[in-house]
This record gives sequence, C-alpha cells and structure tokens, in this order.
Amino acid sequence: MLTTRQLLICASALLAPAISPPGHAGQLHAQENAAAASAHFSDGWEDRWENFGLGRKRTVYEVVLDDGGARVLMARSDGSASALLHRLRLPPAPSSRISWRWKIQNTLEGNRRERVKAGDDFVARLFVIFDGEPFKSESRALCYVWAASEPVGAVFENPYHAEVVTIVVDSGDGQAGQWVSRQRDFMKDFRDAFGRDPEFVSGVAFMVDTDNTHASARAWFDGMDIELGTS
Repeated sequence: MLTTRQLLICASALLAPAISPPGHAGQLHAQENAAAASAHFSDGWEDRWENFGLGRKRTVYEVVLDDGGARVLMARSDGSASALLHRLRLPPAPSSRISWRWKIQNTLEGNRRERVKAGDDFVARLFVIFDGEPFKSESRALCYVWAASEPVGAVFENPYHAEVVTIVVDSGDGQAGQWVSRQRDFMKDFRDAFGRDPEFVSGVAFMVDTDNTHASARAWFDGMDIELGTS
C-alpha cells in the first residue's frame, strides 16, 4: 500500500506539467501539505481545461467575478452539451476525496425523467473519470449532479452509457442562488458503483447540459480539491 508520502510524490510527478506559481489557478496543483490536487480559476485557466463537445452545440464556460470579487467558473447552456474537462493521471488510494462548491440559478423545471435519455440533462454536474480516455468507451465515470426531481442519494446508470454512474448530491431549488459546498469519497463511490478499485483517475470535468430538454440553465463552480488518502 502506498504511504501518504509516496502518494504525494506520485501526485507531484504526474501533475508536473500543470503546476503553476501561487495565484495561477484554473490548473491542478500537487500540494504536499494536504496530499491534494486543486483547481481554481484565474489567469491561464483556458490552457489547462478543454471544452469537450458532447452534442451539436457547446455549453459556454467563462470565468466571472462573484459577489465577493472572487474569480469563479460560470457555465451557460441553451440547448447545448459539452463538458469542461481537465485530463489527469492520478494513482488510486484507499480513501480519496473530492470537494467542491457550486451554485445554480434554478433547476430544469418540469424535468421528471432524469433517468431516461429524453431527460438526461442537469443544471450542474461534476465528473470524476477513471481508467481510460475521458468520455470514451474504455473509461468509467462517476457523475455527481444537482437534480431537478431525483432525490438526494439516488444512484443510477446514465441512460446513454452504462459505465457512467449518476449520483445525486443536491436536488431542487431550495438552495438556488446560494453557494453549496460538497465532498465525496470517490474511491468508495467507485467501489459501490463498479465493485472494484479503479486503476487510475484520468480526468475531472464540470458540465451543464440541456440538449435533451432544449432548456436553458446557468451554474457556477469553484474550489475543487482532490485529496489522496491512505485510510
């Protein structure tokens, strides 16, 4: 089993091309004091993140200032589907956590069919991708979502890709317009979903999509951290 120190060395080596000086976020950084990789959004973020098309029209991703003057990612979808992807190569660890915060304008009102293709749209998603090229058939993924109607705690296969498992972490409009912070043990979630450990983490992605419902949606994202732990 890898020690925390070994995981730190692995994370530093694997993320070396993405490391930048303090204050240059929007890239993933190895942090020795927390055994973590982090992503925030400041100058140069476009160099590390790819707007990966998943439909005929791409979602718009841009960095804006929030009410407190901090730079955050805003996503706007008008009948579009694309993910803002950051490729990775991180080793597995017994207990590995991802934390982030997000805010929505509102959910996709009236979408009661989130488990089928016609309703497979969400106002906010965060993917953790494993074991292959992101969004290709060889990879598997966990997709954390803010749902319109599915309850918190619901877990189900994506209707397009059985190797993508959707996990509802927020639901409804009760906290619309507010920043909400979340954390997940994605190694445990992967084991629960697929019955084994992953070989490696190959990417993370934010997404807002409305191509199936032909609706409009807006969400904001910030403060994503990945921690590789040993217990």
